[in-house]
Amino acid sequence: MQAIPALLAAIVAVAAQCGSACADDADTDTPATAIPVLDFLGSLGVVAKVDQGYNYRNYVPALWYLGVRNLRDGGSEVQNLITRHKQTGVKVDILDGDDYANPHNYVIGNCHVYVDNMARQAAAPRLNGCWDGTFGEYHLTWMKHYDGPELDELRSLPRVTTETGWDSVSDPGGEDVQGKVLTNTYLDQYAEGWSYTFIYELGNGEGGGGNQGLFHAD
Repeated sequence: MQAIPALLAAIVAVAAQCGSACADDADTDTPATAIPVLDFLGSLGVVAKVDQGYNYRNYVPALWYLGVRNLRDGGSEVQNLITRHKQTGVKVDILDGDDYANPHNYVIGNCHVYVDNMARQAAAPRLNGCWDGTFGEYHLTWMKHYDGPELDELRSLPRVTTETGWDSVSDPGGEDVQGKVLTNTYLDQYAEGWSYTFIYELGNGEGGGGNQGLFHAD
């Protein structure tokens, strides 16, 4: 728990230097969703930390302009925290107060093959395929099969992906296909309404093994 207040204290110090460029309109007290985004990653085992971070964002004016991303693996939840409105009959925020859904909808997914329109399918918010998208993370959670929002609601769900990519060695097609797929990924993510798309990764092997980088390690 100690890391979260320390992190937020550092963010407050940075935010204090942003001035009016980081502030909301003077007539509103609603937190804006401009970048930089406060990004909490992990499992629902740290949901208390995430709640604490969100509360800090709401009650510290210097943090109001920060957007909060939902946990990246919401479909693994075991307590039905995100989709509990289906049980109570009361519609609540499916993101539990966060600003963005945050699946890691890798364009290769678990498909292990290269098919037509692959990037568009991975980006499609309502498609139930071999991708880690909003269907399995929010509509019908993949671990416990909790029932979430209707399919039509997924299209309007604010969402980002903080990881997607293509391995130029283990995934089909080598570097030629990698370049084409990742170009399509940026375009299709935008067309399907994703607010931000982050490619993993800049250089091969930077975050571990593999050849998902846009550049060789040397």
